Amino acid sequence: MALTSLSEASPLVQSLREEVRRLTEKIDEITKEGLRAGALAPSAGPGEGGSSGAHGGDERVSQWLFPPVSEVPALALRQMELERELALQSKLYELLVAQRELAGIEEARNRTLMIVVSPATPPDRPAGLGLLTKVCLAWVAMCVLLGLLGLFSHWMGDVPRAT
Repeated sequence: MALTSLSEASPLVQSLREEVRRLTEKIDEITKEGLRAGALAPSAGPGEGGSSGAHGGDERVSQWLFPPVSEVPALALRQMELERELALQSKLYELLVAQRELAGIEEARNRTLMIVVSPATPPDRPAGLGLLTKVCLAWVAMCVLLGLLGLFSHWMGDVPRAT
């Protein structure tokens, strides 16, 4: 029963073959886009080789993923160059971020800061004392001072003078 279900005419086998074919086409498409963008070296791409079909696509992908031993030193050298470039770029990025933060702090320190909480509106009633209130307070203050002056002069008149 298992042999008949895994024969070439089996729907499961046919669907798996179709899926492998679509994946191979997708890998070829991605590889071509990578070659156009310069991300992949032309010698290492899966597009090489004259074979076609599902098995040919598998060979191209395996050659691309697992390069021959003769190409490994060149790939290792390229990897070291890329890692060195990555380290340099990351250090440069960290430096630029720190400089940007310092520049922002310096700019904030030099900037005049004024925040308007709400727009100015005229008051509903006068904030200061009115003229009548001021006059009344002045009259009361004058009466108190005159009373104190009278008491002081009366007190000075009752004090015996030494001559």
